[in-house]
Amino acid sequence: MRTTAQLDEYPPTESQDLATIVEIQRRQLHLLRLENDGLRMQSDHVATRHWRAQTRRLSILDLPVEITAAIFQHCCSDSRPTVAPRDCPLLLLRVCRSWHAIAVSTPGLWSDIDIQLRGGDISALARVVDSWLHRAGALPLTISLEAADNWRRVDAPALPSLLETLQ
Repeated sequence: MRTTAQLDEYPPTESQDLATIVEIQRRQLHLLRLENDGLRMQSDHVATRHWRAQTRRLSILDLPVEITAAIFQHCCSDSRPTVAPRDCPLLLLRVCRSWHAIAVSTPGLWSDIDIQLRGGDISALARVVDSWLHRAGALPLTISLEAADNWRRVDAPALPSLLETLQ
């Protein structure tokens, strides 16, 4: 703090002592300001994390599986379940892996099925119906089978496999 010239003038004069004290005080104030800024940044960071934790949106995935399954069943109960991928419950399988796992393991979603025979690949329909019935587990089934006006264009050789699946 003192220069060689100042050390030569020993004992220091009163003005030199005051200048040294002021310089020390100024540096300490600077360090305190830096520390204060650091503490303020830490405080802001903690406040931000606290705010995020308080305002975090809850997801259906935060619920217990049983409640999510009950919600799925309630939502699907408004309509007849068809084998169309855009309808419930098949639609639930396409949302995410978690929803897929919950839907597949909820037999109540699969105990009711509305099969509409239209022109097309009956063997693919038979595979979907087979999976559907396995997912229903031991629950009683309600099966509705409807033939559209163009049912004569149905792949006749594959029809027995569908009927066998339904037995």
